[in-house]
Amino acid sequence: MDLDSIRQLYHYHYWARDRVLAAAELINADQFMQSAGVSFDTLQGTFVHLMNSERLWLNRWLGKADEPGLDPKNFSMLNEVRMYWDMIQMHLEKYLKELAPDRLSAVIRYSNLKGETLQYPLWQMLQQVVFHGVHHRSEAATLLTGFGHAPEPLDLIFYFRQQSGQ
Repeated sequence: MDLDSIRQLYHYHYWARDRVLAAAELINADQFMQSAGVSFDTLQGTFVHLMNSERLWLNRWLGKADEPGLDPKNFSMLNEVRMYWDMIQMHLEKYLKELAPDRLSAVIRYSNLKGETLQYPLWQMLQQVVFHGVHHRSEAATLLTGFGHAPEPLDLIFYFRQQSGQ
């Protein structure tokens, strides 16, 4: 996979995230923290998990140690999620902007949160973040739909359609 395609996937990733967050702005605080039985129980927990994941992978690519996970209790309002996630996005986009194409094939070795040593080419790790986001965004979209506030379509083709002006 080439670097321009990776950058476009991240542009899509944040485009889709923003659609989900826009729908989340229409729910109330109780719904934001309502237990729903999805992977991370609530919309709040799902969003914080996605922020944790993006921050974790970026730190690994930068050769930094894993940081303690973010606590959903520190993100009791959607605007707190938005502000922190925008900061992560800024750092990730800076990383991608400065990334040299030849680095995509570099193998990065790290220890995961279980202490296992793993290694993958950077291009695979970069894709992991985007596709992990798809999984949890769909859970969030399902919750939001149940609350009567489905996000606008999240399909990649809708992103391409919008980008091309169709």
